[in-house]
Amino acid sequence: MEGDADSSDLPHVNLVFIGPCGCGKSTMAGRLIADSGAIEQENLERISDEAISAGKPDRCYAWILDKLKCERDEGHTMYVALWKLASRRCRFTIIDAPGHNDFSSDIVTAMSQADIAVLVVPAVQEDLESEGQLREHTLLAYTLGLRQLVVCVNKMDTEAASYSEENFDSTCSLVRQNLDAAGMKTHDVFFDVHFVPTSGWLGDNVISRSDYTPWYCGPTLVEAIDDAVASHFKPERPLRFPLREVMKVGGKGTVLVGQVATGSLTA
Repeated sequence: MEGDADSSDLPHVNLVFIGPCGCGKSTMAGRLIADSGAIEQENLERISDEAISAGKPDRCYAWILDKLKCERDEGHTMYVALWKLASRRCRFTIIDAPGHNDFSSDIVTAMSQADIAVLVVPAVQEDLESEGQLREHTLLAYTLGLRQLVVCVNKMDTEAASYSEENFDSTCSLVRQNLDAAGMKTHDVFFDVHFVPTSGWLGDNVISRSDYTPWYCGPTLVEAIDDAVASHFKPERPLRFPLREVMKVGGKGTVLVGQVATGSLTA
């Protein structure tokens, strides 16, 4: 991935980061931006210095997207943030959605604009099960038509998780239960999902494969996103046609204006 590629002819995909409050969404998205070279080193160093000066060095990647003072003071995303980057396969607009229930309207706005979702969940089940936010996010994603999903089991570097395969498997099982309850069948032909053990803070399995998870043989986050992009453009998928405008045209009747997001239309 790279930020300044000459990619005007490549297809475009909106990639939303969703998940419960405090799961590390912004840090994960910021780490992806930094490691892919989509932010200038000078700007990254400036943000890192600001985080250190504020006594929050662990927020340096999150602050790439959390730019407002209120967000930095509160320590979580409050408004939708956007960032553009590109790979050899397509152009991405990264959408960082809030996680807290107080900002549900912004969560819906972010998901409704997305083609692919990265669901970030904490590796510690006690954190994951609190407040029931996971089920709300998965249900919203399904209701708003998101069928391409990558699940980041984040914070694998914490003492409670310790890069444990058993911890990863139990977290994946809990997430699958919530996905199934929302209507997302993880083995359905029209629904794709990858589960990736990650650390947004240290960059484990974000772009480069981690030495701390030798038991994991699946894709990294970037590889999983690329797989989701390839699957997203399959013509046999169900039709998804977001409307931009509905017009009344004399002699023609009602004309719908929009873009085919998935599936296909024939004249």
